[in-house]
Parts: sequence; C-alpha cells; structure tokens
Amino acid sequence: MKKEVIMNQLGNLLLLLSISFSLNCFSQQDSQRQPVQYQDSIYMKCYTKLKEMYIQTLYTKSKIRSNELGHTFRDKLYISGQGPIDTDEARLFDWIQANLDKTAFTSYEDARKEYEAYVEAVNVESKENKAFMYYAKECIIAHGAWIYINAIEEVNETRPELLTLYKKQE
Repeated sequence: MKKEVIMNQLGNLLLLLSISFSLNCFSQQDSQRQPVQYQDSIYMKCYTKLKEMYIQTLYTKSKIRSNELGHTFRDKLYISGQGPIDTDEARLFDWIQANLDKTAFTSYEDARKEYEAYVEAVNVESKENKAFMYYAKECIIAHGAWIYINAIEEVNETRPELLTLYKKQE
C-alpha cells in the first residue's frame, strides 16, 4: 500500500513536471540542465532507456496533440517576448489577467480554456504512455528527479524536430 501511494504521488509530480517543463521549454534560452554526475552503469542504463522511451512517446498521437496545444498556449502567452517566469497555475493566471494585453489571448477565459485543454491532453498522454510514466517514476525513485529532467532535455535539445511533429500533420 505504501509503495502504491508513493507511486501515485510521483505520478502527480511527474505530470506537474511535464506541464511546467513544457511551458518553460521554449521560453528560456539557457539550458538549466544539471550535469550527469553519476556515470555508473545502472544510472546510465536507466538514463539511456528513459531517453529511448521518451522518444517513442513523442511519436504517439496523444503526445503530438499535447505538444500542439502546449506550443499554441506558449505562443500566445509569450507574444510580446516576455511572460511569466513562474509556471505555478495560480500565479500564471494572475499574470495573464494582469497582462492580457501582452498576450495573444482574446480573453482571460480563452486562456483558461486553452490551458485546461492542454492539461487534459497531458492527462490523456500520461494514460497512453503508462509504460514510460511508470519507468520514469522508477528512475526518479532510484536516482532522483534530475535523471528525468536531464534525459528529457537532452532529447529535446538534440532532436528538436520531434517536438513539432504536429506541424507535419497539418
């Protein structure tokens, strides 16, 4: 029972990390990835498999859809070249409400609806890619959250074309 509760909490954390990471992915120019400090074979095996599984998820319909909605939301959010640094949902929407004229959203409600559609798409993606999510949780338990962040950022930096697969479907 205790392991199940921890895995559920990690699933929620992973979902929040995914959303926050996606919103920040193209808004910051300097990488904040931590150097891979563990070079032991167990860590590297986990790291390599995590990257491979992430690449596989990037080709799923649900991931392509969540990337599309995430990009659309970010593009409207950062239309003026500046936007909120904090991706906490409450502070994000406080910023949008106070700075609506600096975004491409037609209204606060429009921004809220687009964000909710994006979060729902991420939830669907998580369900479709359960094997990846479960493996990511195991890696985080064994090696800490940076293994997940570093693996995802490395793929995103070295294979950026995979983040825009939705454009090929238009």
